[in-house]
Amino acid sequence: MIPWYGFFLFTTVFLLFSKNLGKLIFRMCFLIFAISCIYFILSPSYFAKEKIDPHEQFVTNYGSILQRGEAIRALSEPGDTLFLDASDDLIYWQAKLFSSYKYSWYTSSMPNFKEYTDARREMFEKDPPTFYREYGSCPKKTGISEFYELPDFLEDQYVRLYSLERPSCIFIREDKVSQISDEQWKKAKEFLYNLEGEF
Repeated sequence: MIPWYGFFLFTTVFLLFSKNLGKLIFRMCFLIFAISCIYFILSPSYFAKEKIDPHEQFVTNYGSILQRGEAIRALSEPGDTLFLDASDDLIYWQAKLFSSYKYSWYTSSMPNFKEYTDARREMFEKDPPTFYREYGSCPKKTGISEFYELPDFLEDQYVRLYSLERPSCIFIREDKVSQISDEQWKKAKEFLYNLEGEF
C-alpha cells in the first residue's frame, strides 16, 4: 500500500500547486491536507506504532518451511538431493540440498509445458531424488495431477514421513532409510518428523 499512499500524496500536492487557486482556497486546501497528514501520523492506529513480535511473525509465515527443511537436513548427508513439487521452494535453502531436477525448480505452471514435465519424468527415471515433497497438503482427499505426485513406477521405492502420527508430504527413498542413524532420527523427531508408528 505504501506506493499507493505515496502516489495519492504526490497527486494531491501536485494538484494543489498546479492549479491557479485563489490564495484563500489554496491555504484552506493545504491546511486540510496538512492536518490530515499530522492526524494520520499521530493517530494511535498508525501502523508504525504497532507492537510487532518478529519471532511470532517469522514462525507464522515461515514456521512450516523451517520445520520441514530442518527435518530433511537432519536426515540428509552431503550428496543427497531433494525435489519439491510446485511449492515451498524455500525448503531447498533451509535443507541445504540441491535438486536432481534439470532446471532450477518445478513451479506450479510448469506442468503446462511438455519440456518441463519430460525433464521431471527423466529425473525420476534416471536420478530419483533422495527426498521428495509432494505438492499441497497431505494426505490427499482427492486425486491430484500426475505432475504433482510420485510416478507410479516409484511409489514402492519411497517411504512417507509422518508428522505427529499423521502422513506428511515428505518422502525418503527406501534405500536411504537404512543409512539414517538413530542420532539423525532423534534430531528429525525434534522437528516432529519420523517414520510411521515411531513417535
